[in-house]
Amino acid sequence: MQNARKLIGRYVGKYQLTGYLGYGPVAHVYNTVDPQTKREMVIKLLSIQCTLDSNFHTRFKRELGHISELRHPHIVRVHGFGLHGSVPYIVTELIDGPTLKSLLAATQKRFVRVPVRISVQIINSVGEALVYAHNRKLSHGDLKPGNILLEKTSRIVVSDFGMARMADEDDCRTNNPIYGAPQNGFPAIGLPASPDVLDDIYSLGAIFYQLTTGHLPYVVQNQSATGSLTYDIPLPAPRLLVPEIPEQTERVILRAMAKNPADRFQSVEEMLYELSKFTDKIRTTMLPSARLDDVEHISGRFPTAVAPDSVDPGAESKISLHFLDTGQIINLETGREYTIGRQYQEQAIVPDIDLTPFKGFEWGISRLHAKLDVSDQLVSLTDLGSSNGTYHAGKRIPPNVPYVLGHGDIVFLGKLRIQVLIYL
Repeated sequence: MQNARKLIGRYVGKYQLTGYLGYGPVAHVYNTVDPQTKREMVIKLLSIQCTLDSNFHTRFKRELGHISELRHPHIVRVHGFGLHGSVPYIVTELIDGPTLKSLLAATQKRFVRVPVRISVQIINSVGEALVYAHNRKLSHGDLKPGNILLEKTSRIVVSDFGMARMADEDDCRTNNPIYGAPQNGFPAIGLPASPDVLDDIYSLGAIFYQLTTGHLPYVVQNQSATGSLTYDIPLPAPRLLVPEIPEQTERVILRAMAKNPADRFQSVEEMLYELSKFTDKIRTTMLPSARLDDVEHISGRFPTAVAPDSVDPGAESKISLHFLDTGQIINLETGREYTIGRQYQEQAIVPDIDLTPFKGFEWGISRLHAKLDVSDQLVSLTDLGSSNGTYHAGKRIPPNVPYVLGHGDIVFLGKLRIQVLIYL
């Protein structure tokens, strides 16, 4: 990395390297400025492992010639490319915003999920980019959250089209694997349609899976393993992880990620059309499908749920309630009690934490459901004789008896999952 930074100030072709942005599997990335338009851009210097391939330069010019012709609002624009000595470089527009990988990492740290509405928007935008490229006989080949960019203007764009194909032969692929991680990638063998197209469809389904569940579809410990290992690993159904995912959404994800490529959508258009048939019916506040008698089965999946190891440094409170199904986090003051419930008509007593605006009745919340006692040392929860009960670790908490909770514990108030976060 130090050697890469030493290049700042030098010229690559007509472009001066003005800053270092980082590096990825195939390139070091720098800031640059177009000398004619004075517009800020990005220049990628491909790693030397690829340039050692005797056929790489030919493939590079052929592929980039096609990719530079792509003009779509959801595809990063390639403004130029060439060779600097033996090192290929690519100049693209600068996208001001994080990657989808960064967004997913941030949500995982806070133990929340991306809202379904936003997930569908991302999948539609990426899908439209793929449709455009596929119609021009170009596939992505390495679709993953790290090359999906979220511009601050809310535009969603896909980068690195064709990079995987340029390094899929000879020593370049062996020395510097740039294929998607085994969690996303999946081999397509003996397909009725273009294998590249069906690989992109699988990867789009894998991204949809991670957006809606907050989990990777597969976790492969050996990063050198190929995607073929996933043939022996059953894919956990999304609704087993997150019961409130709409059933139609799950069907789209599972079909896109079918292990038999012939069972997948055969085009991205087909996948987006299926998604569009029920998108308007999706609500981000959709209730979980579980009944109260399923609570023991569901809560058994969360005993080892990972709690965030840090909180917003600007928050004064060190104790919070995290409503897992809606994403809200409520910071609590220490040294006081909180009642949790919902309002009913003109009742005189209003709970401190009123779940009426969050459809408290549908969640099975009683008017005065429970009480939290928050001290500097511990948090205790007392069920106040609620109709639908309060549960922890699959067991109903006896009413009117304080129950001490620890950091990361998940309890059910009726059907509502709440995680307690304690940072002492």
